[in-house]
Amino acid sequence: MKRFLALAVLFLATAICASAQYTKYYTVEQVGQEYPSLYMFQVDWNNKLFFLEGDKHNDGPIKNYKENGNTRTFDVWYAPSSGLNEKIYTVKFTTEEGGSYTMELDMGGEYKAVYKLSTTEPVSNRYDSGSASGSGSVNEKISEKAQAVKDAFGKGIDAIKKKTQEKKAEKAEKKAEEGKAK
Repeated sequence: MKRFLALAVLFLATAICASAQYTKYYTVEQVGQEYPSLYMFQVDWNNKLFFLEGDKHNDGPIKNYKENGNTRTFDVWYAPSSGLNEKIYTVKFTTEEGGSYTMELDMGGEYKAVYKLSTTEPVSNRYDSGSASGSGSVNEKISEKAQAVKDAFGKGIDAIKKKTQEKKAEKAEKKAEEGKAK
């Protein structure tokens, strides 16, 4: 009996530890942009959760998941803890040959992005060495490129914040109208 209980506890602990198995993806390139606006994100394919680096509302649930060959399409929604029951964006995730991936991110408006991804964390980023033009110091070039990356990332975050604020304003208006109707 003791052996049975010990095995049950062991299996339960293993199941709990194995329940959140995230795969990390790193941006190699953002198509059409010199500097990618996204560096890293994680996906728990088993539990259908999506975690975007720097996101305040972690673990956005994946809904409308479809898999066709090497392509997965799904919608990422706000985490339940955010209080919003809205879709953030639609993702088309393609597994390429050689262990690389492509992710198309569509926010349903003007902001659409295509990322080339890898599961291997870069040892150093491609902005470390400066350019061969010889103008300016390497540190200045890195600083300029880092600022460009920060600006591009800020645009994406601003778009998400704007959409979140619009949704909250709509909810507040609906509640106010319902309150007046009563």
